Amino acid sequence: MEEKDVIATLCKLEEMDRDAIGIYEDAIGKTADDETKRKLEEFRKDHERHVQAIGSVLREQDWRHVEATQEFRTLMQAYRREVDMAEGGDDAVVVAMDVGEKATNAEYAEALRMDVDRRVRQVLQNDFADEQRHLRFIESRMPPSLGGGVGRLHAEGGPGGRPAGSGSGD
Repeated sequence: MEEKDVIATLCKLEEMDRDAIGIYEDAIGKTADDETKRKLEEFRKDHERHVQAIGSVLREQDWRHVEATQEFRTLMQAYRREVDMAEGGDDAVVVAMDVGEKATNAEYAEALRMDVDRRVRQVLQNDFADEQRHLRFIESRMPPSLGGGVGRLHAEGGPGGRPAGSGSGD
């Protein structure tokens, strides 16, 4: 993979995480359940850390930031609108967040297919692990009518001590 493609991918991830901070702030403001609110605040902090980590890699490599495509910006704006327009309490917020977390997980999974040095790969792996944890939690909070709550004990480290499909117990 060419360096310019690696830079473009890292910049896209950084922008996605930066947008996610605002989206999480909106979601936190619309959430009534204390546990869900606490987790969303934790996840917002993860996105702040991701922005710092990716920015650090870009600076260390002396790579100049490139703008994300209009298609990507439109996707993030649509995701934010979904959260902004979520009415109907916590269930509506969780459904909107689920869409974004799936997209974020897909972007990180794709980025991990790149041939990059060890430092970049470590940042991507750490961030992706956070994103997987976010998605497990969001899915555990999905309304039962949408299949949510089915794996709630496993998603929260219940019986077996580990979330289903993961290698860690967070």
